[in-house]
Amino acid sequence: EILRKSSMFDPRYYTEHCRKKHGFLPDGFEPYSYYLEHGAEETVKPGPKFRVHRYFSRFPDIRTYGICPVAHYELIGRFL
Repeated sequence: EILRKSSMFDPRYYTEHCRKKHGFLPDGFEPYSYYLEHGAEETVKPGPKFRVHRYFSRFPDIRTYGICPVAHYELIGRFL
């Protein structure tokens, strides 16, 4: 639900960038669940306003623990 409400996650943008990165979309691709399962780990940008590499540089522990960077941003990071 956090991703669906976030202005940092654009499902169309993310879908297009996944297609470009992989050359295809996996069967049953759904942008929100795919991002939660694979996207953050792959560092595919979830939207034009969110730079995953930069966010991981600022908060390296979230990558170590597998925390979704967009969810972290919405719940904690944007207030810091």
